[in-house]
Amino acid sequence: METFISFRTIFFVITMTPKDEEKNREIPISLRGIESILLALQHKLKKPASIRQISELSNLSMRVTKNILLQLEILRQVERVVDKGQILPKWQLTRLGRNIVSAMETGSDQKPVIQPFLGISERLLKNISNPKSIEELNAKIGATHHNGLNLLNGIRLSLSKSMGICYDRDRTQYAECLGNIIKTLMNLKTNFSTLRSNPNAYYSLQKKGRKPISARAKKEFLAEILFINQIILNQLNFILELQIEVSRHLEYENYSIVREFLYDFIDQTRLLTYLLQKRRTVDDGIHIFTDIEIKSLLKNNFSKALLEKITPRFENDDESKILHFAMQVKSFTLADILSEFKWDQSKLTKIAELLESMTKTGILQHSKTHLQGEKWFIVM
Repeated sequence: METFISFRTIFFVITMTPKDEEKNREIPISLRGIESILLALQHKLKKPASIRQISELSNLSMRVTKNILLQLEILRQVERVVDKGQILPKWQLTRLGRNIVSAMETGSDQKPVIQPFLGISERLLKNISNPKSIEELNAKIGATHHNGLNLLNGIRLSLSKSMGICYDRDRTQYAECLGNIIKTLMNLKTNFSTLRSNPNAYYSLQKKGRKPISARAKKEFLAEILFINQIILNQLNFILELQIEVSRHLEYENYSIVREFLYDFIDQTRLLTYLLQKRRTVDDGIHIFTDIEIKSLLKNNFSKALLEKITPRFENDDESKILHFAMQVKSFTLADILSEFKWDQSKLTKIAELLESMTKTGILQHSKTHLQGEKWFIVM
């Protein structure tokens, strides 16, 4: 069975060291094919080549070859060119791609290996740090709050321009999908703006009938808030990258790729919504983390276990299947879903509840008529 490389996962090339050997055994064969493709373009083809040519030389199926090329295009390691009078594009290495191949081969008899580029834990925990003093913690909370609002506003404005482009090109389905995403981002901005950007002032207030909060307790709340704020900021920067790719591929009218990125956009926006809900909990003066975990935050020991406390524990596989199916059809019924995935009647109630949940969160839209009954669809 071929491994499909999601647009949510991006890869890059590094040189393998002995410590990486164990990780290497976990890497799917299709990901190791990236090395084969880069080397084939550099040494065997030496000029723009079709997917079929690259597939044959790299000993990969055309489907896997195409998916890998799309990932490398995102990383700007390959690019498409179209010969005069031809419709189908060919692929060639960019300057960055050639440099990467050279780096792979420079003075080492160790084999290069493909590793994931920043998995979700690494991405969300990237460049996070908590200062030591209450004043510095509070100031950094204000800065991350301000930057988060600016990012949300910038992403929304850029998507509005993309929506206009879609309307101009008579791609109303994409425009409507972007419109729904924009509405979600506007709601998120409103919710985020109501959170305290100066929580120290709030915790310093003397409340009638209560003892003043200690400096230690203030610091613990501030460390927790700042940690979540920085996670949110990293997630917003990732969503910004998705927005840039949506705009870029719209410019070149690569609509099939745009659709994949829009799916990612919906998925990542849901994660952002979840993070903001967790942030509001701490803003109300309730700790999410235990005393031991808060000590880790204060010591700048940020583990995956801490991240799991504020992110969904698992991804609903059934939901992912339904979303991919919804992107391929105009509309569907509950019976269509059961038939498509060969699910029996025992899952009827569970899938019906899942469809209702996906509708409430704005992922799907629902209609009900006397003649056609209940139908769901995703605006793409």
